[in-house]
Amino acid sequence: MEILNKIQVFQLGPKNLMVAVITGTNRNESTTSLVAAYCAQWLERKGHNVGEIRLTQLNGLTVSHDQFLPSGMDEVVKQMRDEILLPSSHWVLVIPEYNGSYPGILKWWIDLLSVYERNQVFQGKKISLIGVASGRAGNLRGLDDLTGVLHYLGMLVMPEKLPVSRIETLMNTQGQIGNELDKTLDTFLEKTFRYALQWN
Repeated sequence: MEILNKIQVFQLGPKNLMVAVITGTNRNESTTSLVAAYCAQWLERKGHNVGEIRLTQLNGLTVSHDQFLPSGMDEVVKQMRDEILLPSSHWVLVIPEYNGSYPGILKWWIDLLSVYERNQVFQGKKISLIGVASGRAGNLRGLDDLTGVLHYLGMLVMPEKLPVSRIETLMNTQGQIGNELDKTLDTFLEKTFRYALQWN
């Protein structure tokens, strides 16, 4: 069974990036995953090489001390690291609001990745953040909390973040992203990647 869903785009030009698009929750069929999938498709259309990571892939893993040893890291996490995160220069991370911040599974995943080849995984990588919430603030608090962690790890957080509020009202009758949200995502991605390319 294929562990990672990777979108391959070959013959990259000087303005194309290897981008990791990460769904920051392990809940199945989440609105967060729909937003992340939209971002991946947008990046593919722009000619970037995209690797998708969904934290649902962590479901079933055992939380144990051994996971934090290089020899004990699960193969799923190793494959995420080796095939997508290490070669990527930019991440797009979509995170839902859980209890006023970001999900614990996301912090656990970051902690697992930080114990081996930490600098190669995180240091100097650019990252764009999108918050998703049912409430009015679009997970602003979670975005701020996570920004502190990412700065500590040496990541370059793009200055503009996108908080998406009242996410359920932005879906269409088929349960997919509606026109208003897709325009908002288009504008955000265009702006953040224009900035990232200028930073190269």
